[in-house]
Amino acid sequence: MRITHAAGMISALGRSALAATGELGGLALFAARSAASVKRAKRLTGRVVQATFELGVRCVPVILIVALFTGLVLGLQCYVILARFGSE
Repeated sequence: MRITHAAGMISALGRSALAATGELGGLALFAARSAASVKRAKRLTGRVVQATFELGVRCVPVILIVALFTGLVLGLQCYVILARFGSE
C-alpha cells in the first residue's frame, strides 16, 4: 500500500516536471521567434513609415469632404431647430 502511494507521488512529480519543461521550451521558442521578428521588423520600418504616410496623405481629401458635408448637415439641423423657436 505504501509503495503504490510513493509511486503515485513520484509519477505526479514526473508529470509536473514534464509539463513545466514543456512550458519552458514553449517560452524559449516564443522568445527566439520574437527576437527574430524584431530583427526583421527593423528592416521593414522605413517601408511601413512610408506606406503609412502615403495612405494618410491620400486620405486627406476624403476626410475634408466628409467633414464639409457633416458640417453642412449639422448646420441645417441647427437652423431647423432654431427656426422653431424663432432664434435663427
